[in-house]
Amino acid sequence: MIKHIVCFKLKNNSEECKQKAKALLLSMKGKVQSAINIEVGTDFLLSRKSYDVILIVTLTSRESLSDYQNDEYHCRAVKPYIHEKFFRLGNRRLRNIIFNAAEIFGGVIFGFL
Repeated sequence: MIKHIVCFKLKNNSEECKQKAKALLLSMKGKVQSAINIEVGTDFLLSRKSYDVILIVTLTSRESLSDYQNDEYHCRAVKPYIHEKFFRLGNRRLRNIIFNAAEIFGGVIFGFL
């Protein structure tokens, strides 16, 4: 089991923008076949250190992670819009953290991409 976790900082972290980003990310449910489950949470602490939106995609294997990364709906409908409208840019690169966690023997192993 793989948990693909992405933490987003938004250009505009208003509640309206967080909810739009959440709705777009959740729109992958049922459209991205490799995803077993998709969860999205939004920040309510409003701390400068907080991320604005968190995406958790549950997948069965590394192969399904690759399928997810290359899925047509994910690549054409979600990624470009999220990158253009929502990401806050810093130092000419996207400021996000991506974790891939594999559950092994009841534990979780994190890898940073």
